[in-house]
Amino acid sequence: MKKGLAFIIFLFFLVSAVAAQEKYFYVASGYEGFVIFKMDEDKSIVPINVFKSGENILDLFVSKNTVFTAEGVAGMRILDITDKTNIKELAVFPCEDYCEGVYVYSNYVYMSDGYKGLKIVDISNPSKPRLVSKLFVNDYIKNTRVSDGIAYMSTAGGRWFMADISNPKKPLIYNFTNFGDYACDIKLYKNYAFVSDSSKGLKVLDISSAEDSYVKYNFMDLDYVNSTWVFGDTLYVANGSSGVRAYDISDIQDITYLTDIDTENYAVSVYAYGEYLYINDQYSIAIYDINSPAYPSFVSMVGFDSIENMYGYGESIYVYSNSSGQLSLLDVSDPYNPVLKSTLMLESYYGQMQYINGNIIFSSSDNGLDIIDVSNPENIYLKYSVQLENNYGYTSLYLNDNKLYAASDYFIDIFSLEDMSNIYKITSIYMNTALISMQISENKLYAACGEDGALVFDISDISNPVLISDQVWIKFLSIVEQK
Repeated sequence: MKKGLAFIIFLFFLVSAVAAQEKYFYVASGYEGFVIFKMDEDKSIVPINVFKSGENILDLFVSKNTVFTAEGVAGMRILDITDKTNIKELAVFPCEDYCEGVYVYSNYVYMSDGYKGLKIVDISNPSKPRLVSKLFVNDYIKNTRVSDGIAYMSTAGGRWFMADISNPKKPLIYNFTNFGDYACDIKLYKNYAFVSDSSKGLKVLDISSAEDSYVKYNFMDLDYVNSTWVFGDTLYVANGSSGVRAYDISDIQDITYLTDIDTENYAVSVYAYGEYLYINDQYSIAIYDINSPAYPSFVSMVGFDSIENMYGYGESIYVYSNSSGQLSLLDVSDPYNPVLKSTLMLESYYGQMQYINGNIIFSSSDNGLDIIDVSNPENIYLKYSVQLENNYGYTSLYLNDNKLYAASDYFIDIFSLEDMSNIYKITSIYMNTALISMQISENKLYAACGEDGALVFDISDISNPVLISDQVWIKFLSIVEQK
């Protein structure tokens, strides 16, 4: 018995994977193929058949008379071994990156697809495997094992993830502490937050409990998500070179795609007011009639040399170009005939803006904060600047309850705006990450923090903001490309 066990262990180290069923042993032996061994009555093990696919077989799983093999760039192959002497190929299921592991649980295969995550495939008909869902974990998945409704994934980065797969169409991951790429914008809607995650799509977060917020949906079939805007029950997504995408979010449990708006250049940000949508298209402001959100119609366009930032307030659009250093005020009271009212030369890299009581607060890389009087649209001018030490410009500005929240690298400065002639700093929130965008709701500050995902602060006591958790997004529910 010990001799037989030693042989099997030795065999395991020689080949990629081995599985046993009754008196047969099944071996994945790299480019040497899939091998079936038989144990005779005298306990000797002899090969009885070999199936060579021409690919590198890295892993296998045997389920009754069906074998599933992981074959790197070729994906997953499904074989019928009812007749051990006559192996039949049933199907090949492609991967997107590199398949190193397969595991069967119930009527599903859990397919490890490298940097493209975990694929869950319905194999109720092994001849016609069908993709059910995908799960992204921001690492290279090498192998997956399933037990009691939990999928355990090991990664090339030395991490592991657990996913609740009780509903294979909507797997739920635990211990997911950041996002896939770069969280650059956040918008709130009822009990949800929409986070723009750059090349890794759009995350919809359930924030009904800030201490236990989680990513409810993840949309990855987008180009490059720069920012979003919620208008009524419609979500507009600035989708880079693919223009702007619109979703109906009236039922958050069933977010519905409405349409795409194809812009000329690169959609950076969006703003909606009245029945019109304003798109920062990098070199122009494009205006669309959105009276019918599913059928937007082009209205007009105003060109600029470049646009670093667009800020909308009512029927005024403020456009800043850092290449020229010019702030422009665009009157869009008649969207079909927008009028450039006035311009002002400023110095800034970011050009973030907020409106309050006839003034624009402007983030200046030189002065800290510039206060611009815009009460007369035809003659806007710089009133004064709030000088700040060791400040190179704010990446995000947000107004709430006569307070300005100004984010820069690794901290948020909070200013009192009770008296616009005497703006002063109340306190600062220091972080170990850079903040890109923020929103506030019910004394909670939600921050998009680039590669570190998102943070939430309790600001009930503004002089003593408290970090609720630096691992807020601890659950992840994926419905990516659900079939």
